[in-house]
Amino acid sequence: MCIAVLVTDHLSACQDVTNRGIMFVDGKTKNKIMIRLPILRYHHVSEPLGLSVKGMQVSPNEFEQQMSFLFQKGYRCLSLPDVIVNFQEGKPQPERSFVLTFDDGYFDIYKNAFPVLKKFGFSATVFVVVKPVEDGVPGYLSWQQMRELTQNQFTFGSHTLTHPRLPSLDTKTIGRELDESKKVIEDRLGGPVDLLAYPYGESNEDIQDMADKTGYHAACGMTWGHWGPFNLWRVPVNEHESSLTFHWKANGGYHAYTWLREYSYVGVNMRAFKRRISGKLS
Repeated sequence: MCIAVLVTDHLSACQDVTNRGIMFVDGKTKNKIMIRLPILRYHHVSEPLGLSVKGMQVSPNEFEQQMSFLFQKGYRCLSLPDVIVNFQEGKPQPERSFVLTFDDGYFDIYKNAFPVLKKFGFSATVFVVVKPVEDGVPGYLSWQQMRELTQNQFTFGSHTLTHPRLPSLDTKTIGRELDESKKVIEDRLGGPVDLLAYPYGESNEDIQDMADKTGYHAACGMTWGHWGPFNLWRVPVNEHESSLTFHWKANGGYHAYTWLREYSYVGVNMRAFKRRISGKLS
């Protein structure tokens, strides 16, 4: 079954839930973009760190089990830059593939995730919050460690300067967060920074347009809002994922759920109903 809906001025979507995933058609280029491909999002790969990050860490043992599962099942790890090029050129993504991303730029990526990814030949993109790295805050990657990772299939993107809630800021401050973070990472790592991840996954059309004009090629959100090159949906991987839920997420099932919530007739009306109820209660 295929359901067509209007997504934005330039994109329409078609979903075949059973085997094709979610199809977006670019109204300008007519490129067909399939987004069954899961972009997995991690934060910490560490033992429990306390209530402040509860749910945001995956233990090193769990992480290795998850990567081993993907490797043994024949999943292919794609780099996010390559995926973006495929999207732009309308090329299909390989079957049974996935992307790995890490937010914030914590040291445990280097200590715990890097050896596992190297073992299985996987790549990843790390979105860096610049200010704590520049300030030498303990627990974050150093620029030298990042340079080493870039030599081992890692790419780096911006997670802004200070990790603010962008929609709450004025335009000038948003521009500074996007532009200066990009320039600092480029200067420290000696290469272009084309990718952005919004803190907390929060953006709007104005912020997405600013990201485009700042020189980013694409930006990652989370699992809400209109999908597009500047709001790529990602799949959160949290602590104590069961093998069943991890397989569901890795196989693209989470995107189908997101599409149903964001674009289907039932999902759109349920969200509108929730907003009306919230308005009456406030």
